[in-house]
Amino acid sequence: TAAGFTKGLADLADTLFTTGSARVRETGVPALVDIADAVKRQGKDTRGGTRGFVQASRLAATKLRSEFAGRLDEHVTADHLREAIEALQTNTRAPSPEARNTVRAVRAQLKEARQYMLDAGAYVGDLGPEYFPRVWDIHYISKNQQAFRDMLEPYVRSGALKGDVDKLIKKLVASEGHEFSVETDMPGMQFTKQRILGFITDADAAGFLEKDLMETMHSYLTQAARRAEWFRLFGNGKLDALLSRAKREGATKEQIETTEQ
Repeated sequence: TAAGFTKGLADLADTLFTTGSARVRETGVPALVDIADAVKRQGKDTRGGTRGFVQASRLAATKLRSEFAGRLDEHVTADHLREAIEALQTNTRAPSPEARNTVRAVRAQLKEARQYMLDAGAYVGDLGPEYFPRVWDIHYISKNQQAFRDMLEPYVRSGALKGDVDKLIKKLVASEGHEFSVETDMPGMQFTKQRILGFITDADAAGFLEKDLMETMHSYLTQAARRAEWFRLFGNGKLDALLSRAKREGATKEQIETTEQ
């Protein structure tokens, strides 16, 4: 299922962070150990027991998802959810009162999630009160890559879409269909803005978007938590400062590259 696939990607990401943190910690360079502890805390670490990114982002995502579930009417049905996501993706009025209530719940949760990211210091822009995240159906796109390329071709010709389409597909898959992901804030790495494909019309995008409202919100809130907690730990030049300190502490080029990876 889509939910199972997304969970699998999340578990894989946690495994990669865990493995990477262990490799960085083994360098013995104090600043690099601080980075490893900040990413995934051990039983005893150099940060006084502060939660690492992996745990903090997981807890934050769970809290956001629980809040959203609490906003929904207990009698909402699958049909109401389908009506709601159709209205949200096309910015039209939902046909039933239950779906309209769901739309209001979604927008309230998105507003709260945006404020949470801003409070953490992660500026994510403002696309207005009717913004709804586009979460691309990575399963469908993966199986229908030529159709996705054909849809994008007019935007490539017009210059609206720049860059390699294959790299775009890989990036969407890596970020679970989302157009924004963890902001690394490392030297030379560009800030990833929301809705980088916002120029694509609703009609063109429709066939390639996730149609499960709960999965869409699950994905968005998970990414929101990851971005906020990453920025809380490493934003505003904190990671760059730690890497600079590591060099002063004798870290080799290879150790720095391992940490950046």
